[in-house]
Amino acid sequence: MASMEGAWRLSALEAVQQLKEGKLTPMQLVQVSRQRVEETDGALNAVPEDLRGWLQAEQQAEGLMSQGWPLSPDQAADKPPWYLYGLPVMVKDLTAVQGLKYTCGSRLYSDRVAAHDDALVAALKQAGAVIVAKTNVPEFGAGAQTWNDVYGTTRNPWDTSLTPGGSSGGSTVALAVGQAWLATGTDVGGSLRIPASFCNVVGLRPTPGLVAHDGAPASASSAVQPGELYNLAGPMARSVTDLALFLDAMTDGGARAGCTAAPDQATSSSPNPTITGAGAGAGDGAGIAVGTKPAAGRFTQAVQPGAWARLAPSLLRPAADSPPDMQQLSEGEGQ
Repeated sequence: MASMEGAWRLSALEAVQQLKEGKLTPMQLVQVSRQRVEETDGALNAVPEDLRGWLQAEQQAEGLMSQGWPLSPDQAADKPPWYLYGLPVMVKDLTAVQGLKYTCGSRLYSDRVAAHDDALVAALKQAGAVIVAKTNVPEFGAGAQTWNDVYGTTRNPWDTSLTPGGSSGGSTVALAVGQAWLATGTDVGGSLRIPASFCNVVGLRPTPGLVAHDGAPASASSAVQPGELYNLAGPMARSVTDLALFLDAMTDGGARAGCTAAPDQATSSSPNPTITGAGAGAGDGAGIAVGTKPAAGRFTQAVQPGAWARLAPSLLRPAADSPPDMQQLSEGEGQ
């Protein structure tokens, strides 16, 4: 087994690879996540104590490992696509996780415990995710900041006097300081994208109908309801490549909606083209379609190719090599 020291610094893709090779186990990574939360969250409040589900996560990890670890090829073949392979994941507290608090940041629901998993959470568990905790939100997700009367204020890890943005601020902060490798968010008017930009991580508002969540069954054959065009669940990660892996896990590589890969790949002989696969190889991002639509009108046709050419390199370049120094943050907290 590999050492757990520094495992929180691994990318999600690296952690999954080590899980597959048996160098790490789901139980070890649950412990890594827990230790990291305990070390860093006092100054940040990304994962309120009431929303932590360590015991439940350990039980889930034990279940995954019950037939030995790592899985044999025959065991793996019997499972649906296991994109996450036992990787711990955090879920925004606007999404139900069976057995964990489901408050939506409101006193009205401060004692509510979810009786069932949201469709998104069920999909993630099927893809091999271990849900370790819920993350803080503004009440009912209303606002581009993250505070509520139940759990208080979540702080930006780069400067604790500033907001991390919202409404997916808890998930964003958890990622930025290495409490989680992947975390979910939701987005009506920027709630995935605003906090990601405030905290130097990545958030994607996916195509409507692509990611299943309660009240929004994702299917290529079902019509997208009007409300689903605005309130969407989506992935958050520390890099574009990790985000691609997470979106594949949410959508089974596009099986639910056929939107994950670029149009030419979606019609290829491969039944389930994936974003992770589309971006593999040369590392130039060829095949990854981000926010694309057919160019309409003379102005759009003239501007769009040049705009995309300037944007693409920044999407493929890591924004920072390391998360904030938590020791410096804690020393400066009382100043």
